[in-house]
Amino acid sequence: MRENEREETPDKELFSGEKVLLVDDNKINLEVTRTVLEQAGVRVDTANTGEKALELFLQSKEGEYRLIFMDINMYGMNGYETTQKIRRMNRKDAKTVLIFAVSADIQVTYKEKALEAGMNGCICKPFSYNDIIKQMHRLLEEKEGEEDK
Repeated sequence: MRENEREETPDKELFSGEKVLLVDDNKINLEVTRTVLEQAGVRVDTANTGEKALELFLQSKEGEYRLIFMDINMYGMNGYETTQKIRRMNRKDAKTVLIFAVSADIQVTYKEKALEAGMNGCICKPFSYNDIIKQMHRLLEEKEGEEDK
């Protein structure tokens, strides 16, 4: 988390019932992000490789994950490749699940590449609780707006 940034008290009811898939090959990043999400009332499944993320997504019930936090730079299958494979799966939710790129290297070119790979947005590390909550609010509201049409 960023120094000198005042954190808001997490509201456990904010995203209660939401389930996300968190993918990161760095154990510390995985645990920190998991803790931040759980403070917001989110249920979290974790994967430390792109391959494991694909396996968990395939084993999940359709629509079980509303959000995936995807590290971009992982050993083996990176986040771009993993996202593209999810988007090509023969499942309705593979096309609609929200996927956030999470990386310390979020520059304009990374953001563009993330969007081209089928991701919905980006969060830069180090991030704060507020960064994640703002992105989750924005994307969930956009998705709900699309479903209402």
